[in-house]
Amino acid sequence: MIPVTQTKVVVRNSEDKIVVYGNCFAAVVASLLEVPIDQVPNVEIFFDTNFDYYWLMNAWLYQRYGLKIVPAPEFEIFHEGFKEGERYDSEANSIRLKLGDEFYLGSGVSRRGVYHICIYQEGELVWDPHP
Repeated sequence: MIPVTQTKVVVRNSEDKIVVYGNCFAAVVASLLEVPIDQVPNVEIFFDTNFDYYWLMNAWLYQRYGLKIVPAPEFEIFHEGFKEGERYDSEANSIRLKLGDEFYLGSGVSRRGVYHICIYQEGELVWDPHP
Protein backbone atom coordinates (compact mmCIF):
# COMPACT_ATOMS: atom_id res chain seq x y z
CA MET A 1 0.00 0.00 0.00
CA ILE A 2 1.33 3.41 -1.00
CA PRO A 3 -0.66 6.29 0.55
CA VAL A 4 -2.37 8.53 -2.01
CA THR A 5 -3.98 11.79 -0.86
CA GLN A 6 -7.32 12.79 -2.30
CA THR A 7 -7.15 15.70 -4.75
CA LYS A 8 -10.72 16.93 -4.26
CA VAL A 9 -12.47 17.72 -0.99
CA VAL A 10 -16.11 18.55 -0.29
CA VAL A 11 -17.08 22.12 -1.16
CA ARG A 12 -20.40 23.56 0.01
CA ASN A 13 -22.24 26.59 -1.34
CA SER A 14 -23.73 29.42 0.74
CA GLU A 15 -26.84 27.28 1.38
CA ASP A 16 -24.65 24.48 2.78
CA LYS A 17 -25.37 22.23 -0.23
CA ILE A 18 -22.47 20.11 -1.46
CA VAL A 19 -21.42 21.34 -4.91
CA VAL A 20 -18.15 19.37 -5.16
CA TYR A 21 -17.66 15.91 -3.70
CA GLY A 22 -14.30 14.66 -2.48
CA ASN A 23 -12.47 11.82 -4.18
CA CYS A 24 -11.43 9.86 -1.09
CA PHE A 25 -12.83 6.65 -2.62
CA ALA A 26 -10.55 6.97 -5.66
CA ALA A 27 -7.65 7.83 -3.33
CA VAL A 28 -7.99 4.68 -1.20
CA VAL A 29 -8.34 2.50 -4.29
CA ALA A 30 -5.25 4.15 -5.80
CA SER A 31 -3.41 3.63 -2.50
CA LEU A 32 -4.18 -0.08 -2.38
CA LEU A 33 -3.36 -0.59 -6.06
CA GLU A 34 -0.26 1.61 -5.74
CA VAL A 35 -1.18 3.70 -8.80
CA PRO A 36 -1.64 7.46 -9.30
CA ILE A 37 -5.13 8.72 -8.45
CA ASP A 38 -5.67 9.96 -12.01
CA GLN A 39 -5.65 6.31 -13.15
CA VAL A 40 -8.71 5.50 -10.99
CA PRO A 41 -12.27 6.39 -12.11
CA ASN A 42 -13.53 9.64 -10.57
CA VAL A 43 -16.76 8.06 -9.29
CA GLU A 44 -17.43 11.01 -6.98
CA ILE A 45 -19.23 12.71 -9.88
CA PHE A 46 -22.03 10.16 -9.33
CA PHE A 47 -22.36 10.56 -5.53
CA ASP A 48 -25.47 12.77 -5.77
CA THR A 49 -27.20 10.63 -8.40
CA ASN A 50 -28.97 7.30 -8.57
CA PHE A 51 -26.07 5.80 -10.53
CA ASP A 52 -24.38 2.89 -8.77
CA TYR A 53 -20.81 4.16 -8.48
CA TYR A 54 -19.72 1.01 -6.61
CA TRP A 55 -20.76 -0.99 -9.66
CA LEU A 56 -18.65 1.30 -11.84
CA MET A 57 -15.61 0.99 -9.57
CA ASN A 58 -16.00 -2.79 -9.40
CA ALA A 59 -16.40 -3.06 -13.20
CA TRP A 60 -13.19 -1.07 -13.64
CA LEU A 61 -11.33 -3.08 -10.97
CA TYR A 62 -12.42 -6.39 -12.45
CA GLN A 63 -11.62 -5.45 -16.04
CA ARG A 64 -8.20 -4.06 -15.19
CA TYR A 65 -7.06 -6.15 -12.20
CA GLY A 66 -9.50 -9.05 -11.78
CA LEU A 67 -10.52 -7.57 -8.40
CA LYS A 68 -13.68 -6.23 -6.79
CA ILE A 69 -14.69 -4.52 -3.57
CA VAL A 70 -16.87 -6.76 -1.43
CA PRO A 71 -18.93 -5.44 1.51
CA ALA A 72 -17.98 -7.27 4.70
CA PRO A 73 -20.36 -6.27 7.49
CA GLU A 74 -18.81 -8.91 9.75
CA PHE A 75 -15.81 -6.61 10.15
CA GLU A 76 -17.90 -3.67 11.40
CA ILE A 77 -17.50 -5.11 14.88
CA PHE A 78 -13.99 -3.62 14.94
CA HIS A 79 -15.34 -0.12 15.02
CA GLU A 80 -18.86 0.02 16.42
CA GLY A 81 -19.26 1.08 20.02
CA PHE A 82 -15.53 1.55 20.49
CA LYS A 83 -14.66 2.83 23.96
CA GLU A 84 -11.20 3.51 25.36
CA GLY A 85 -10.02 0.47 27.28
CA GLU A 86 -12.42 -1.91 25.50
CA ARG A 87 -10.31 -2.44 22.39
CA TYR A 88 -11.82 -5.72 21.14
CA ASP A 89 -14.21 -8.25 22.54
CA SER A 90 -13.42 -11.94 21.89
CA GLU A 91 -15.64 -12.22 18.80
CA ALA A 92 -14.11 -9.12 17.21
CA ASN A 93 -10.64 -10.36 17.98
CA SER A 94 -11.24 -13.73 16.31
CA ILE A 95 -12.61 -11.98 13.22
CA ARG A 96 -9.61 -9.64 13.21
CA LEU A 97 -7.23 -12.60 13.36
CA LYS A 98 -8.84 -14.10 10.23
CA LEU A 99 -7.87 -10.99 8.28
CA GLY A 100 -4.27 -11.17 9.40
CA ASP A 101 -2.44 -8.08 8.22
CA GLU A 102 -4.64 -7.52 5.15
CA PHE A 103 -5.81 -3.98 4.45
CA TYR A 104 -9.53 -3.20 4.33
CA LEU A 105 -11.70 -0.13 3.81
CA GLY A 106 -13.78 1.50 6.52
CA SER A 107 -16.32 4.20 5.79
CA GLY A 108 -18.79 6.43 7.58
CA VAL A 109 -19.48 10.02 8.46
CA SER A 110 -16.34 11.99 9.29
CA ARG A 111 -15.85 14.76 11.84
CA ARG A 112 -16.41 17.15 8.95
CA GLY A 113 -19.94 15.78 8.61
CA VAL A 114 -19.43 14.11 5.21
CA TYR A 115 -19.23 10.50 4.14
CA HIS A 116 -15.58 9.39 4.05
CA ILE A 117 -13.54 6.25 3.46
CA CYS A 118 -10.14 5.24 4.88
CA ILE A 119 -7.80 2.25 4.93
CA TYR A 120 -7.51 0.07 8.02
CA GLN A 121 -5.33 -2.85 9.04
CA GLU A 122 -5.76 -5.06 12.10
CA GLY A 123 -8.52 -2.79 13.42
CA GLU A 124 -6.39 0.34 13.20
CA LEU A 125 -6.54 3.32 10.85
CA VAL A 126 -3.46 3.19 8.61
CA TRP A 127 -4.34 5.78 5.96
CA ASP A 128 -6.78 8.68 5.86
CA PRO A 129 -6.62 10.19 2.35
CA HIS A 130 -7.99 13.58 3.45
CA PRO A 131 -5.30 16.26 3.14
